[in-house]
Amino acid sequence: MQPAWVLHGRPYRETSLLLEALTRDQGRVPLVARGARRGRVPQSLTLQPFRPLMIDWLGRGELLTLKGAEPAGPALNLTGERLFSGFYANELLMRLLHRHEPAHGVFLSYGALLEGLAGEAPLEPLLRRYEIDLLTRIGYAPLLDRLADGDEAIDAGGRYHYQADRGPLKAPAPGTLEVSGELLLALAEDRLDDPGILRQAKLLTRHLLRPHLGGRPLLSRRLFGKGGS
Repeated sequence: MQPAWVLHGRPYRETSLLLEALTRDQGRVPLVARGARRGRVPQSLTLQPFRPLMIDWLGRGELLTLKGAEPAGPALNLTGERLFSGFYANELLMRLLHRHEPAHGVFLSYGALLEGLAGEAPLEPLLRRYEIDLLTRIGYAPLLDRLADGDEAIDAGGRYHYQADRGPLKAPAPGTLEVSGELLLALAEDRLDDPGILRQAKLLTRHLLRPHLGGRPLLSRRLFGKGGS
């Protein structure tokens, strides 16, 4: 068995569930939990988001069969904006991670985010760090400390035009977002305690994520408003 988190689940046929899970060793995997909604204490009560699990499965194809699942700890008590933010984090993983690709670093980053959401850490810095870290771990680390078209260092007092697939540019270009050098250096140095910087950081991370979302809006943002803010 290996550690896992349920990202999403939905009913399947009369008594089963279709799940998407984030696992420590195999990344994102699709699973069918047969009979999970059957019985006086159905297994579906365990197979919920935000509960650490140990799971095992059978199969070699795209859809695997859940063999066993047991809690690895208590379910996290997420409410309000922190619950919505958890759903936002889950949806990002569903949209950005390919199935059956090992993502050990992403698993650790996600666990750290949930720990922060379950605690009292400020919400906005948690989300911005998670977004940047997720992009970095899947191979799209944003360039923050120098220009994309040269080795010139970012000036804290400068203004730049950020191209999502390249980085900061001095000159305006199609599809860029104007950002401050102060923001870029704050992100590079993990200084996310200023409200003004956090407002700018939200705009930049949305700009960076947009090309990877396939042109479809995030359902968590539409449903909960503040869940991905």
